[in-house]
Amino acid sequence: MSTRKLSKQFEQTSNSIEDLCRKGNFEEALSSANRLLKEAKSSKIEKYIGIGNFLLGNSLYELQKFSEALHPLKRSIEYFNEKVDNEGQYRALVMYGTSLIHTGEPKSAFLEYEKALKISIKLGFFTLNDTFFNVGCR
Repeated sequence: MSTRKLSKQFEQTSNSIEDLCRKGNFEEALSSANRLLKEAKSSKIEKYIGIGNFLLGNSLYELQKFSEALHPLKRSIEYFNEKVDNEGQYRALVMYGTSLIHTGEPKSAFLEYEKALKISIKLGFFTLNDTFFNVGCR
């Protein structure tokens, strides 16, 4: 299959996974994210490996499987940082920090929240209250 067709397929699948998460179908989203990430790794399309890690981490996070969410969220943070995707990095950092708290690492979590706070300013959340409101809502 051509790279263009694969990219279109991955885009549709990632959108479908995001829709599943919005609807609260996290188990199905998790299953789909695992498949997407496996296919992305075999095709070596870096963009979808990064997005696949985020979607996998997000699904695990929403299922409150925080220790399992850490690795894919960390990988997605690295990807978003490399691609200068502030919104993606912000979302992943918040989930990563919260996962660290739930796994007994609050000091590490605060470092991740500090990074999220710095990015939040770039995204237009100008006050600490605005940022923590967004952290609390995720």
